[in-house]
Amino acid sequence: MSELEALRSIINESLDILQAELKAAKLPELWVSKPELHPLDDISYIQTPRLFETRRILLGACRMLGSAVQPPTEKIIEEGWAHQRSQALHMVCKYNVAGVLAQPAVDQEKGVDAETLAKRFGLSPDPFKREMRMLASHHYFRETTEGYFANNRVSMSLVPPNVAPYAIEYIATWGLKVAHRVVDAMDVNEYRTGAQLAYGFDTDMFAYIAKHPEYLSMMVSAMTGLYESQANGLLNDFAWKDLPAGTTVIDVGGGEGGLMMAVAKAYPHLKVLDQDRPEVGPAALANWTKHAPEVLQQGRIAFEAHNFFEPQPRSGVEYVFVMRCIIHDWPHEESVTILNHLRNAMLPSSRLLIIEHVIYPPLTPTEKTPLLLSSIDNSKPYKETPTPWPMPNGPQVLELAHDIEMYCNFKAKERTPAEWASILGECGMKVVKIWPTRTEFSVVEIMLA
Repeated sequence: MSELEALRSIINESLDILQAELKAAKLPELWVSKPELHPLDDISYIQTPRLFETRRILLGACRMLGSAVQPPTEKIIEEGWAHQRSQALHMVCKYNVAGVLAQPAVDQEKGVDAETLAKRFGLSPDPFKREMRMLASHHYFRETTEGYFANNRVSMSLVPPNVAPYAIEYIATWGLKVAHRVVDAMDVNEYRTGAQLAYGFDTDMFAYIAKHPEYLSMMVSAMTGLYESQANGLLNDFAWKDLPAGTTVIDVGGGEGGLMMAVAKAYPHLKVLDQDRPEVGPAALANWTKHAPEVLQQGRIAFEAHNFFEPQPRSGVEYVFVMRCIIHDWPHEESVTILNHLRNAMLPSSRLLIIEHVIYPPLTPTEKTPLLLSSIDNSKPYKETPTPWPMPNGPQVLELAHDIEMYCNFKAKERTPAEWASILGECGMKVVKIWPTRTEFSVVEIMLA
């Protein structure tokens, strides 16, 4: 079987399974053109394992099919111009174009002409129309008749308070400027990060943005939105319920709450200790008071000033340590320091849970692995399905892009399972299990070696 024939088979079978899963869940079929979000777009919706895996495999197959069909030079040039799409998305988010097009007075079939929209935003009509047209060609909006634009399902995700606008603000401003210096940062004699080169600072990035409220606010909004969109998968695909009653989950570098707030609400047999720098404490208390007052009243949340570059003050059988998106923010030496402080506090029975991207090299299967989507049992816990031949292992796009983002900002990284085993071995620890979740993130369960 040729690659093209295999991809056609994967896509056809996956589409059948996708439609069957939607029907079983009493959900409508997916769409692009209709200016409405689908129920699956709600961040609180929990997909069945089969539906989640089918979408993941199908999307990877469609990407590979596109690479087979599109002339290689054209593909490279198109992707090389991705910064133009990024800036166009920044424009529509800055002026809330999707929000304007979503107003009840707008005819959703006809849309609004570019000249009227541009004048409303104080922009030149002709380049505005051309930016919108480029976005429409990639299915971010619809051009209904020449020069008239309307929303579709994708653009509806750009209407606040959805997550996407906050992510785009970060990517198209801070991220684009930093990416411009990534090659310079790769020089073997260059100790500075891409971010340091781009913005001219010599501290770590966190210290820099703390002094620049415009960047701090942007990044907090983007990261908060990302974590909120992933919370349900992380809640359901790790065995929080199996932790002994009375266990205190120590959220190391926990910030204002995030995932652990959702864990505390969902699993009342657990307590949480939020550890972070002293200046974070008042904001964390305010956030828990506002969003989880019942947990506060039950005495299941406490706050402790702690810098994870200093020895961990807690040790005992009643504790489970959690770090969410911490290690990937620091270069190797600093990561080892953080892990060693935790290792010194751990007992043989202790567990450390690191919640981050676990990345996989995009290797083509050596054997012709079949498509196994139909064999997934939705009544059993989620686990990732082997990627069928000829698709590369994964398939991961966002996770691998995020790995480069970590390098640009921190000279840090996301890790493969082998790289996790290596750094943990250096610190006297080992992986117990990597828990994949129905999100971009995994839970790496760790114990003493």
